Amino acid sequence: MKCDILFLVLIGLCSCACTLDNKAVDIDSADDLNKLETVAEKAAKLGLSSEVYSRMPEKVRGYREASIKLANYVELKGRTFYLTISKQKAKALGVTGEQYDVVVKNLNATNIAIQEAMENGDTLDLSGAIEELRKTISEMK
Repeated sequence: MKCDILFLVLIGLCSCACTLDNKAVDIDSADDLNKLETVAEKAAKLGLSSEVYSRMPEKVRGYREASIKLANYVELKGRTFYLTISKQKAKALGVTGEQYDVVVKNLNATNIAIQEAMENGDTLDLSGAIEELRKTISEMK
């Protein structure tokens, strides 16, 4: 069940599965993706294969980049995931208000799924979920 919850969190944050086929590159600024020359570099930055990256709409790429940036600011209190960064501070990282709102919406959907699972009598072990999330994101870099 722990893996299921981690999966829900990753889906909520990343919006699609990660394929780590390429050498990854750190995300340092909002303009980094535009400065890179190859599709492979851009894809690696988002933890995607070149093929998946090429098929992904630009808007979805932006959400994915924002999710990766905000992953370091996700915390768990009890059975609730939340962001520890304000929308204003996220903007300084290059995350738009719309992207921030989508990440919050996805975290809320994850929290609802956790609540429903608990109401259905499922046993959830969320210990280590944040560490696993950060480990997964760092493996993309």
